[in-house]
Amino acid sequence: MKTWSCPQAKTCSFTGEIFCGHDKEKPILFSYHPETPIKAECYVGHIINCWDEWLKLSSRWSLSVRRVLESVVGVHLAEHNFQWVMDFIILHHDVGKLTKEYQNKEFFRHEALSSYILYRWLEMSGFGGSKADLLASIFAAAVYLHHEGLQIAHEHFEMREPTYSYLLNWLSPIEFNMVESWDELIRQISQEYTPMLTPNYSIFSQKPIKGFEVANALGSIDKC
Repeated sequence: MKTWSCPQAKTCSFTGEIFCGHDKEKPILFSYHPETPIKAECYVGHIINCWDEWLKLSSRWSLSVRRVLESVVGVHLAEHNFQWVMDFIILHHDVGKLTKEYQNKEFFRHEALSSYILYRWLEMSGFGGSKADLLASIFAAAVYLHHEGLQIAHEHFEMREPTYSYLLNWLSPIEFNMVESWDELIRQISQEYTPMLTPNYSIFSQKPIKGFEVANALGSIDKC
């Protein structure tokens, strides 16, 4: 039997832990499901890849993004607060993949669920003070749209930035269930990279996430 070798094994802080599939048959938690398991991508490995890319890009683009954000929202973000929220988003932009449905290869636009979870986390954190809801909406919208380029490339035009009615029709009949180990993984990733704040994940761990709640939240985000 062939074993799966993780490209990030030498740099990943989680190599050998319960979330690690290195030198096993396949990843424990998938970020990508190819037809051949040996070519699969680990969720944690994907996050580390994104983090490394962000570190390369942040020095060039952070100031520009910060200026645009301040001109749109009308609030000055201290550099450390801006840096924290950007780090937080990069690390958790794909959190919607940590569901039993996604891990069992049930296709859905995981970025929609990721956006909803991040929106609730940021909203509850109070980040941004009186502008908390607007900031949470803007950052959640960025996560919601982060696969737009892929949608265009694959000519999935009907799935680009779905309307509120589309979201209701799609999401209302279904619900999402987080995998059992997801809360510990999120805690460890947060403590490793953004120790300022560990997200309150308990609101999603005790019961399924209702699709209509996701649709309603995304509908309100889209109006901002």
